[in-house]
Amino acid sequence: MEDRSDLYDVYTTNAPPPWEDPQHQCLEDQDNVECLRRKIKYYFMNPCEKYHARGRKPWKLILQIIKIAIITIQLVSFGLSNQMVVTFKEENLMTFKHLFLKDYADGGMDSYAVYRQADVYDHIYYIIKQDFYRNGTIFPGNDTFEIDAHVETAARNIYLTVLFDCLIIITCIASLALCTRSVINGIQLQFAYTLYSQNRCGQKVPWSDRLEFVNGWYILIIASDTLTIVGSILKIEIQSKVLTNYDLCSIFLGIGTMFVWTGLIRYMGYFRKYNILILTLRAAFPNVIRFICCAGIIYLSYCFCGWVVLGPYHEKFRTLNTVSECLFSLINGDDMYPTFKNMKQKSSLVWVFSRVYLYSFVSLFIYMILSLFITIITDTYDTIKQQQLSGIPTSELQRFMSVCKDLPNSGMYRLEENSCFLNCCVTRCRKHQETHQERLTSEA
Repeated sequence: MEDRSDLYDVYTTNAPPPWEDPQHQCLEDQDNVECLRRKIKYYFMNPCEKYHARGRKPWKLILQIIKIAIITIQLVSFGLSNQMVVTFKEENLMTFKHLFLKDYADGGMDSYAVYRQADVYDHIYYIIKQDFYRNGTIFPGNDTFEIDAHVETAARNIYLTVLFDCLIIITCIASLALCTRSVINGIQLQFAYTLYSQNRCGQKVPWSDRLEFVNGWYILIIASDTLTIVGSILKIEIQSKVLTNYDLCSIFLGIGTMFVWTGLIRYMGYFRKYNILILTLRAAFPNVIRFICCAGIIYLSYCFCGWVVLGPYHEKFRTLNTVSECLFSLINGDDMYPTFKNMKQKSSLVWVFSRVYLYSFVSLFIYMILSLFITIITDTYDTIKQQQLSGIPTSELQRFMSVCKDLPNSGMYRLEENSCFLNCCVTRCRKHQETHQERLTSEA
């Protein structure tokens, strides 16, 4: 019988299996890194690029445009209603003053007071003798009329308004869910990139690169949606006569609308000429905050000093609030001459101190601090402009993504996120075959 041991030579050899080959593992790691690059690059694409990359429609962009339109309509409607309520209160207050306050005249006095006991009794008697009747019909023959205090509300309009508010709540919940999902995806990619840098490169990821994965625009939209949802619920309660707090509702709706309109700047940043402005604001923000903290200490010192020394002699320095408002106006070049002129000259020492105080504050903040503030922003603008012209990556994250040369319309991004492993396997097998063919060619 023939010896068939040669059929099993492949298996009796001491060579490691293919999946334990260092070259095989190196190819697998490269494929995993390439998938990570492609995921991160896709995450930072704009909606148009994502549409070309995977064919996904920009639902968040479409939803934001619809949301801006309906929220603005809601805000205008509520603002007009709130204005009518305020006007109604003021007019009724004026009416009651004329009815119950004796000898009251419009604009004749800021405060209404009596100083003698006889005047007090006279005014009380004037209020008591007022007779008011509630009736329901009008009789022209004998010059009598009735006033029906029960007003019929337009139930249909209220129902439509409530339905419109519910539509806004549903839209904001959908926007909130989409933005929250994007934030979670960004945090997951941040963890994956951090593990790659620590395990493969042996270096820590700086916080500037980590914060790139936390999209501040999504956070702003989430805050806007939350405020709009709360404000819409309060608006429904007000229309249902459950609550009457117009001020709180207006604050929620106003801030929510302001945030949702501010979020539009994110989409303007996809254009190159507008993007440099947004990048400048974002890059200069940390330095501006640190500068404001230092300047704020000097500002507070002037506030306390002016309040203590000039408070008894100048009406604009009577309280810390008015002192802060006055100094802030001086920084912006407003109300300078009246501030100098209205200083009472009861004390020569305080009058001289006020001149030194005001001149030093104006010179320090207008000619030095504001100039330095503008310099910080202009330097940041020049730096960002030079970086855009050079096209050189400025951070480790940008260098990591720049290795991936796949364009959005290349078709490499159309694979599902869960099938990235399959793509890596196919690429690894292709590279393994090419390596094997090169080895056979070299042996031949």
